[in-house]
Amino acid sequence: MGSRDINANERRAVEDERNQQRLPGKMLERIMTQEKPNHHEIPKHYLRGFCEPDKMFLWVFRRDRPFCPGKTRRTYNPFRTGLPSIALRPDGYAARKTDGKTHYEYENALQKIELQATTVINKIRASERISIIEKESLAEYILLMAKRRTSRDVKILPLVEKAKSELIETAQSEMRMAALEGQSAIASEIRDKIDYLESEGNTYFLRESMVKDTGVVQKELTRHLWEFVKAPPGDYFVTSDNPVVNEGLRTNLIFPVSQNVVLSYANNGKDLAYRQATPEEVFKLNAYIISQAEKEIYSPNPDEWIHKRWAERYCIGSSQDTDIVIL
Repeated sequence: MGSRDINANERRAVEDERNQQRLPGKMLERIMTQEKPNHHEIPKHYLRGFCEPDKMFLWVFRRDRPFCPGKTRRTYNPFRTGLPSIALRPDGYAARKTDGKTHYEYENALQKIELQATTVINKIRASERISIIEKESLAEYILLMAKRRTSRDVKILPLVEKAKSELIETAQSEMRMAALEGQSAIASEIRDKIDYLESEGNTYFLRESMVKDTGVVQKELTRHLWEFVKAPPGDYFVTSDNPVVNEGLRTNLIFPVSQNVVLSYANNGKDLAYRQATPEEVFKLNAYIISQAEKEIYSPNPDEWIHKRWAERYCIGSSQDTDIVIL
């Protein structure tokens, strides 16, 4: 890749970030009415916190590939890339409705939650105090980060299939009853509903469970004391395609906010306080984060220790993520 191509990519990345910062206000209203050309499973604003200093680029490590850093995806691992081209959602959170058209309302719902948390995330990255209301907003964002992943859909699909089958069975009984009573129009409407569930039911339940209110779980998350652990000079945190690290929301939570700060439950002290980590703590926190990664790790640097820890599955007891399923 020549320098001209790199400069062009940097200009596009800078413009993309500027657009992201303008979203609150009129642009938010406009974007909610547009079809989305690129749908990110991990939000771009979130990933911005793990970019190279003063750049719109980061390094992507991929599982089960030899360490060979470079600038092209096809050849190197990790590879250096701009934000628009990584962590994309293949299906775009799209859903086909009963009108036969593809809709993007779930992506819009995700963006609303993302935008509400953007200011909070920016304040934490600047080591500013956040309020209890902002803590609740960030808790909703964190829960959504756990529920919006493709792997989560795969994991809960058996539950979705069960719920769909039960609903179809009930609808078939209602259809037969309507037909016996001579209510042909109602029976036809129910038949259309069954046809939709049989063809699009899985997608419907997956999308609804993703955006449905999780107030009870959110309260469990926010009732704990939080602390923001800052990396000392010369150290940094990574993140991954599975950034919510937990051993059950009642016991522990680790959420990397940027390369400089991680959110964690506090054992004691003041809620929402900042403190400096030791190099040993950074080592341990990164071990947890790396152990949770599924296919990709995102870092501001192409350092080999990231690859080694992942390849060796070095971790302090592999964390098990708790997906929140509400049907």
